[in-house]
Amino acid sequence: MKKAGFLAIAFILGTTLGTTLYGQESSGGKVTAGGFFLALGENILSNNLMYLANRYIMNEPWAQVSFASIRENFYEPWEWDRDEYFTNQFFHPYQGSVYHVAARTNGFNFYQSTLFAAFGSLSWETLCETNAPSFNDLICTTIGGAALGEMFHRLYFEIPNALAVLVSPVDAFNNLITGRRPQRGVRNIYSLKLASGIGYTYAGKSAEDEKGGGFSGSDARHMVSTDLACTVVYGDPFEQQSMTPYNHFEMAIYAGAGFPVWYNLKLLSDGYLFSFSAVDSENRHASTGLSLHYDLFADRQFNFFSQALDWTYKHKRRFSGGTDMEFKAHLGWTAFSADTFYVYDKYSNLRDTSNNYGTGINIKNTLAVRNPLWGAFELKAFMYEVFNIIQNENQDSGGDFYMYLAADYSYPVKKQTVAGIAVSSLWHRSFLDRLPDTRKWVPDVKLYIAFEM
Repeated sequence: MKKAGFLAIAFILGTTLGTTLYGQESSGGKVTAGGFFLALGENILSNNLMYLANRYIMNEPWAQVSFASIRENFYEPWEWDRDEYFTNQFFHPYQGSVYHVAARTNGFNFYQSTLFAAFGSLSWETLCETNAPSFNDLICTTIGGAALGEMFHRLYFEIPNALAVLVSPVDAFNNLITGRRPQRGVRNIYSLKLASGIGYTYAGKSAEDEKGGGFSGSDARHMVSTDLACTVVYGDPFEQQSMTPYNHFEMAIYAGAGFPVWYNLKLLSDGYLFSFSAVDSENRHASTGLSLHYDLFADRQFNFFSQALDWTYKHKRRFSGGTDMEFKAHLGWTAFSADTFYVYDKYSNLRDTSNNYGTGINIKNTLAVRNPLWGAFELKAFMYEVFNIIQNENQDSGGDFYMYLAADYSYPVKKQTVAGIAVSSLWHRSFLDRLPDTRKWVPDVKLYIAFEM
């Protein structure tokens, strides 16, 4: 793999420059030479700011870069790194979103901007760390950055200025230095729900005594929990026919805490890369197409991440009395997954929290019934079957099955305000070849108040 770093960066630069010179008009505007250099400059600036903070403020050992370490990064083989789950699966994609938005806000389209994210990741891996460049960082930063960055960029034009800066600071910075004013007015948000709730969470886990034996050694934890949730649907899910990526997307964020010490974070999203009208009649509408997914689950017991390409179908049927029934189905390939492995105290000599990397399949279904008088009921069932291709330090092979189930009922209490009850459960079963199989589950129930629009 010698000289692979030089060749990769040359390819990304050449391809990006080519798409600039022969660029087409995109939702961000017209591609220009000035836009190219401004996007590239913001890309490089973000890397330098992060590098300086890590070297001189955080004093990280891997940030003590020298000419010798840079040269070694270009000539030595790449690796699958063992960094913390949040670093690899959240902060790297967020870093990639900065690169992506820097290009989008300067006129590049979705795919062109993804090349900028790849270049930003490659330059960081080779120039800003003493660690060997990592394949998983390049994947997560580029693809995860494209998914997050495109959603942040589009939401920037939908919300008030003060909040827009928080959602997409790169858009705001670019508008500040160019003197542009974001064009607002066309509303693309189909629905928005902001909720706050309090409830009860149970966390359980168990492991096999021996391979093929029964499960025992169960451990349980009971907690009072609270969380904040935001669900946004951009573009009409059911009337979509477009070749422009992310003209429609859905994103749900849940962040919570519990007592005794507990935390949880879920970020679930899907966006059409292209879509077609499947049904278009007076009472029925449906769309179908290829979608990109970024799903993140994290708490003190579960860490699971999936980047997937799915075929998607979204259908809406209207009945008399104002009742709507909605069905959304995704089926496809989890191209890249990551999870962490937790072993019990009796296996403490094997304790490890580094990442497994894998691939597999996923199915995500949602059924909802809504009535202006009776309220809304929604049921979700997400399932992921993944097979480890790069194991953690335990060097065990096998796979994992994850299932996320959620039911939600809300009743309108006044205009744009609903009260509801939500029940969810995240369940995991490992199928390991050497170590004992494990089972983990986290059900919870909560009461909440939400603002809808």
